[in-house]
Order: sequence, then C-alpha cells, then structure tokens
Amino acid sequence: MPFLEAGGRINVLEWREVTADALYISPKIIENELYELCRCKWLTHGEYDGPLVQWTGERCIIPRFGYPDSPSAAVKSAIELWRSSVSKSHTFAAVRFLHPPCEGDPPLLQKIWLKTRVQEERPEIETVLERTIKNPTLLNPVERELLNGTLSKVGYHLPPFVEFLQPFEQFFAYGNEMLNLKHPVTQALLRFGASLTLSKMRKTIPEDCIGNLQDVSWKFLLELPDGDYSDPLQRLWLLAQKAQLFDVGELNDLVLTPDDFVPIPLDLDSCGCERMVHHVNSPSFGKPYNVIY
Repeated sequence: MPFLEAGGRINVLEWREVTADALYISPKIIENELYELCRCKWLTHGEYDGPLVQWTGERCIIPRFGYPDSPSAAVKSAIELWRSSVSKSHTFAAVRFLHPPCEGDPPLLQKIWLKTRVQEERPEIETVLERTIKNPTLLNPVERELLNGTLSKVGYHLPPFVEFLQPFEQFFAYGNEMLNLKHPVTQALLRFGASLTLSKMRKTIPEDCIGNLQDVSWKFLLELPDGDYSDPLQRLWLLAQKAQLFDVGELNDLVLTPDDFVPIPLDLDSCGCERMVHHVNSPSFGKPYNVIY
C-alpha cells in the first residue's frame, strides 16, 4: 500500500505493518502531483521538483491518481486493494483541513478513517432512520455510513457528512465534496432524507407527494455549490412542511449563501504556484489547521 510521507517521499508498506488507529487519506487535490511523483520514482527515475517535495503533513494513503493510468501496474494493484483492506478494520469518520502550498490559498480537505469498534450486530436501518430524525449528530460512524448508503439507494445522494473542526465549523460544506454535520442545514437535510425514506418504507405519504419531494431535493443538490440553490432549498422546506414530513423548524435558520461554503482550490496550482519547489511559500504545507505548532 503506497503512502505519501514528509518531503515528498513514497513509502510502500504491507497492510500488516499498518497499525495506526487513524488512517489519513491524501487530499484529492494533489492527485495529479502524486502521479508525477510516482512516475519519477518508478518509471523515469528522474528528479521530481514539484511542490510535494515541501509536503510536511503526516503519512497518508495514496488512494488514486488524477490521470487515467497509474504510474505502474504494481502501484495500480496496490491502490485497488487499499479500500477493501482498510474497510475491514476502519470506517470513514472524520475530516480535517490542511495548509495549502501557498499561504492565502484555500485549504485542502483530508479524510480520516478510524479503527472501528467491534459491534455485536449491525444496527437496524429503521432504528438508524429514527435516530437521524431525532438528532443526526448523535449517530456513530458506522450508523452514518449505513445512513448514507440507505439514502443513496432511494435516490437521495447527499455528499458525505462529518463534523468540521475549528476554524471551519461554521461552514455548511466544502464545495460539493463534504457536508458539515454541525451546520443546521446539513442536519435538516439528513432529517429530511431519513423522514422521506421511512415514509416510503411505511407508506405513510402518497407516492405523488414523495415524487415531488424527491424532485425538489435533486434540483437543490444539483445546484451545489455554485448554482442557484436558494430557491430549490426554500421550496424543499415548504413542501416538507406541507406534507408534515418532519418538524422543519424556523425556515430563516435554514438558508444558504456563498459564504457558507469553504473556499476550495481548483487544483494544486490555483494560487499561481508552478511545478517548482521555490514557488511553495507555506512552511506548513500539509499540516492541519487546528493543531498548534
């Protein structure tokens, strides 16, 4: 399994050598640079002079590359095996935000998989849905994973959701990649999805009403993060109130503006950094924001 380490080093470890309770995944935004780094290491044997040379983050799994092909067949095989290996003992449970290569540029998002506690039995879907309607913030990582999969099966495709840490806990989302469970709109969207799914299972709402609710939710999600999402979101809450789907609460608390989204870089070079080491001007590139050094 390939890992990125400080200084742009690639370290390939056997899964049995990986004993950490927390496994960090390399940010999606650096995939193209990882391809270049691995290509220099294993194919061309040239000197890599890109920004990852100044990566100061913790060891993290390389889950994929930005280009269609992997640098080598062996690397491709290793990457294809990582999720099946990790998911046997760990669950996606958290994210953190990392310093970008250039100071002042948007942060990088990093997913964290935590070792799963052994459970005697898998929770019942209806129980998880009921707990979500009551308070989605109380779900554990396994229940969140089950909820996300259940909602997807009925066509309600929300981005993954976890708690954002300071200084980002007030935001609703990181683009359309991740929702902040601490935000009231995220909580309401989860309660909406759980209520809609439970209503379909128990046939407590007419099919045409369910269809209308699904259509509006799809329109809202398709507009994230840069489209016209305000009107579909407002209509979503009004329809949910009319159908008495769940207690929506105060609608003025469930609005979104562009300021509710964490700024995201277009790519690793979006701050003007070219593929040369001296353009990286942040000594904290790859380190998390919420850690005091």
